[in-house]
Amino acid sequence: MASRLSSARVWESTGLLAFLSVGMTACELSEPVGSWVVALTGGSTPVAVPSVAASRVPSLEELAQSAAKRAQQNAEFLQEMFRVVLLKEPQASPEFSGLLDSLNQGATFEGVYNGLTHSSAYRDVETASPSASPETLKAFSEELAALELELKERTLFDSRSGKPLARMEQPTGQESGDLPAGVSAEAMAPQRAAATAPALSAEYMKVFVGASTYTLKRVLGDEAIKLISVKGAGRADLVEWYVKFVTRLADRKVDFGLDLRNKVDLDFHRNWAMTASVDKLQWEVLNRLHRVLNVGLPKR
Repeated sequence: MASRLSSARVWESTGLLAFLSVGMTACELSEPVGSWVVALTGGSTPVAVPSVAASRVPSLEELAQSAAKRAQQNAEFLQEMFRVVLLKEPQASPEFSGLLDSLNQGATFEGVYNGLTHSSAYRDVETASPSASPETLKAFSEELAALELELKERTLFDSRSGKPLARMEQPTGQESGDLPAGVSAEAMAPQRAAATAPALSAEYMKVFVGASTYTLKRVLGDEAIKLISVKGAGRADLVEWYVKFVTRLADRKVDFGLDLRNKVDLDFHRNWAMTASVDKLQWEVLNRLHRVLNVGLPKR
């Protein structure tokens, strides 16, 4: 009987927190709360099981505390993703509740992100949105060039790349190195030959002219995920790239949502990246890229 009661308390803790997170008002969601900040400061992580002696199994109460902290961090993450990717306040909707449940059951940040940016709802936003401003297109082209120069095989883009998401498109998109249908190698020669950031950026300015900011956000996010996947095979390589990336984007003078993100401290960002999960590091990259392109966009 005692065991069943303890188990019930585990589910009550996680379920109640998920309910409270979804039910918060827009005012209460305006600033991130503690656990996501803790995740950026090193030391104890909010998703770790409380420290216990190696000789014993954690108690149900300790597991409940860990699950509650994980649920809180997941709720904060999802709230931020809605604001940064979709530019709308999260609400107590079936969509939000379902995604939060998925995270609490083990879904990755990447999976949730891809689910949002490759959905029919996101395609509708892309279709309804006007062309990006020249300033946004320039920032996008520069950031895309920086990502592509890190890849051994750059993705080839054509006039279709700047269109809204195609129906039934797979989240992985076009495989790196594959020529788009109907495009010859000769026609893509400028993209293959360009080996400098200015040259690539100028090429992307032409390819993506007329695209909406939401389309640019999706393309840039997809390429960032691809690069992180490649570099994630070697932790040191990923960490050093991340530090350079954070430092470079700091020059854009954009508020990335937390003072810790905005600070230009190479040691801080390096130490955090060395211990953070690839999933968390990936979101930190996506968050920054989206915020750079969000400048000037109205909230939905």
